[in-house]
Amino acid sequence: MTPSHERAARDKQDAIARADTHIPTVAAAGNRTRTSRARTIAYAAPGETTDTGAPTGSSAAEGDPAPESEVSHRRRYAPLAAAFGVLAALLVHASTRRDRELAPGPVAVVEGALATFFLARTIAREKIGAVVREPFVEPAPGADPADAHGELWQPTGTGLRHATGELLTCTRCLGPWAAAAVTAANLYAPRQGRTITRVLALGGANTLLQAGFALVTKLESRR
Repeated sequence: MTPSHERAARDKQDAIARADTHIPTVAAAGNRTRTSRARTIAYAAPGETTDTGAPTGSSAAEGDPAPESEVSHRRRYAPLAAAFGVLAALLVHASTRRDRELAPGPVAVVEGALATFFLARTIAREKIGAVVREPFVEPAPGADPADAHGELWQPTGTGLRHATGELLTCTRCLGPWAAAAVTAANLYAPRQGRTITRVLALGGANTLLQAGFALVTKLESRR
């Protein structure tokens, strides 16, 4: 072999050696790049976006689902729905077994409606109902914590506690529960239940009359 051929062979071997050492270097650099990008996703603050457009936060880096998915949002109401279903079933069973029926007359319907309205509003809005709401609510932003009025409070906590707080601050949501309580009182203790229903109905009528009086006074003051 001539000197020129030997030199060419050595140059070729050197080139192969350099290529072999360069491949791990490139692979390691790629691994470092991927690791760096993963760290960027993992430590990005909530609400920020990364250069990949992926969601930020540790849950996005680990591939976990969102903290409050639609399924978990619905599941926190399941215990309340189940409890109301059981309550309704007990009322139906009691009315069937004991052969007791509520008076179907219009007076009884109006009294029951007013009693349900007043009971639900008292629990959800009045200061006297704060003792029931307090474990499940907190002051709304900008509200005075010393004011126990229901409109200035919002649900707190998570899961069932938060769902209960939403129930106890919503007069319409409490309506079926209040109606079930009035119905149970009339089923299990008809005489006492009618008295309680009438008292609550008068309270509801008073609330409506007071609201009407306030509206009339406001309209007259604008003249």
